[in-house]
Amino acid sequence: MKKWLFFGLLGVLVLWLVGVYSTLPGTEASLTTAAQALLAKPEHLAAFDEVKVAFRGQEAQLNGPVTTQADKDKAAKLISNEVRVSNWFGNGLNPVVAVNNGLEVNNTRSYTKPLPWLVASVFSDQIRLAGTIADAAAIKAANEAVVKLAPAGKFISQVSENNSARPAADWAATLKNIPDLKAAAAKNSNEGVIAVSACNGQWTVFTGNESDINVANALVAAATETSSVSAALTDIRMWQAAEREKARVAKLPLAVAAVTVVPTAVHAFGALGDPTDRKALIDGLTKASPGRKVEDHTTLSGDVKPGADWAASLASLPTKIDAGASAVLRSGEKALVWTGTGAADGIKKEFAAVLPAAITAAALHEPIDTYFKEKKAADEALAVKAKADAEAKMAADKAKAEADAKLAADKAKMDAAKPANPTVPQPAPTAPPQPTVPPAAPAPLKP
Repeated sequence: MKKWLFFGLLGVLVLWLVGVYSTLPGTEASLTTAAQALLAKPEHLAAFDEVKVAFRGQEAQLNGPVTTQADKDKAAKLISNEVRVSNWFGNGLNPVVAVNNGLEVNNTRSYTKPLPWLVASVFSDQIRLAGTIADAAAIKAANEAVVKLAPAGKFISQVSENNSARPAADWAATLKNIPDLKAAAAKNSNEGVIAVSACNGQWTVFTGNESDINVANALVAAATETSSVSAALTDIRMWQAAEREKARVAKLPLAVAAVTVVPTAVHAFGALGDPTDRKALIDGLTKASPGRKVEDHTTLSGDVKPGADWAASLASLPTKIDAGASAVLRSGEKALVWTGTGAADGIKKEFAAVLPAAITAAALHEPIDTYFKEKKAADEALAVKAKADAEAKMAADKAKAEADAKLAADKAKMDAAKPANPTVPQPAPTAPPQPTVPPAAPAPLKP
């Protein structure tokens, strides 16, 4: 009895193996078809459009590129748990026993085959919409929908059309659920507003000062790179930087300048707000000081506010300077003038309350000191030259006198050597010449 039971079971096993191997090629093909269809379902948003599936028996082999590690893991999980075939002995069950996951994670697919995404930003009177969408019609619909919900202003669409972009998870809901950008901007007028969507029907709203990294994290469903988000937010970031600079400059003091005037020149000092302030100062000094050379020692600084008005200070500068003077020029005020004598301590004491740190009393006094040193040197040079000229003239006069004296002496010697009454021989008198008479003509001959 046991012998017949053994042979019966063996026969069943043989029949089962024959059935398995006879149906194996068709089963592998069915498994492959079912797996590819599973990965191509719309809800996977073409994440596996380049994935190849092959079966050897009940073991799956996956090859090809995917965008993220999450996509790689998801593909293996889908094949392992959800593949179904209709011609298997266990119809409706998953016959896959193993998955060899050879998929390659290729981040460049986020550029070559990106998921769609949108970033809207509202700041000042500007509205920007950036991102990536597959077709022009969808871009047009997005632009129109954002404009309707944004405050009045200049709208610029920076959405790029990429025909290789993957489909949106829920495009209709994405358009329907665009947030009220007008209301959000009204609450955050100083920072602006940012709203982002992975085109899955959901939007996330941030104040404009949210970091690029946090904004990018809200687009993780679209695998959007932070660099792409930063590029999309370039305009609002530039506006924010300009607003911060305006607020900083508004708190700064206006520039204070100082001048030192000597008979030959005007020296200007100070840290000024911008080139316009500098030009106004130098031009004003040139006009107010005719005949003097204006020397510009000013610098430009980001720590003073542009827009100084030098007119009142320039008009009150002294016009006649015989020695030297220094003055402090303040926007909209008369100049404070020092015309004292002495070293730089006098200037420091006079201007202690108003002289900015960028201008030192020593720097103001230096042109005066230099002028007098140069004047002294010039005067001394003139004195030396005058003395030399006088000495040269005296020597020339002496030489001339000596020459004249020698000439007179020589003449006197010559005069002394002559006799007292010298006899000068006189020439013999001669008769005056007589006129010549021509001879008489001969008498004519008689016949």
